[in-house]
Amino acid sequence: MVIGTAAAAILLTGCGVPSVSTLQNTSTPPVSGTVSNGATSYNYNVTGGNISSSSSPEANFNSAVESPLLDDTLKPIDDDMRSLIVSIFGGAKLTAVMNDLANHVFNVREYTVPRFTTPQDAKSLMDALKAKGFAIDTASTEANNVFVSGSAGKYQVYFTFTTGNEQKVGLTISLLAPVAQ
Repeated sequence: MVIGTAAAAILLTGCGVPSVSTLQNTSTPPVSGTVSNGATSYNYNVTGGNISSSSSPEANFNSAVESPLLDDTLKPIDDDMRSLIVSIFGGAKLTAVMNDLANHVFNVREYTVPRFTTPQDAKSLMDALKAKGFAIDTASTEANNVFVSGSAGKYQVYFTFTTGNEQKVGLTISLLAPVAQ
């Protein structure tokens, strides 16, 4: 699974940034920087870790390297969504982050969790979002891919993950109202 959504991977592809999936599935040193797709610039940081399909979920989680947030603009919603992920999966380490520098409309995070994801996690995620006051906009499970989006106030959140032998949960946070400058 690449950094949260395919759109994030597309933004980073061709900008001189190694593929996120390559970085997270090897012990490649962390990378960070700024990329631009012409109209918008993004900060990114990928720490990854030595995530291996031959290791136990606990070993993968323990080897994951936590990435700091790149700025505090979305810290309240980041903290809220991280606590939601922890409550469902039993832990979460932020291993990739990308922020839209100008208006914070498109912000991607990827978390490593301490166990394999399951199809039942989609229902748990929807229930947890509803309990936090989010309306569920979209929820789908196709093959092993889960997508859940919800909105509340000025935020829309998109969660993606692949069930099976995966320990990655992607989160995209879209700000529906501009950030006060």
